[in-house]
Amino acid sequence: MIFEIISPSSIAEKGLTTSACYPYTAEFTGNIGACATKCANGADITEVYKINSITKLTTTDEIKNFILQSGSVVATMKLYPDFLRYAKGQYIANTNGNYLGYHSVKIIGWGVDGNN
Repeated sequence: MIFEIISPSSIAEKGLTTSACYPYTAEFTGNIGACATKCANGADITEVYKINSITKLTTTDEIKNFILQSGSVVATMKLYPDFLRYAKGQYIANTNGNYLGYHSVKIIGWGVDGNN
């Protein structure tokens, strides 16, 4: 099952399907907590992936060490209207706007690699 807003405990309990089944769309649907029971094309959900454990990392050094030792991490952040205009660099939310929801990203590393 897929959720628009997903808690780590929900991923551990119910799991996530593939992006082929439920592709990412760059829009806020307003379906907070809505659960999909079928793939976007109407097919049955056949692949579900769950997590075994949850680790809360609170500092940059903890995140870097975890990536070095265990691989990527998933980070979730609160979104405000200014995020819709975000282009690059570090996002620092302007919390004066209306809260829109959450956004999750997969962190695979840090720093600059060549010209990137």
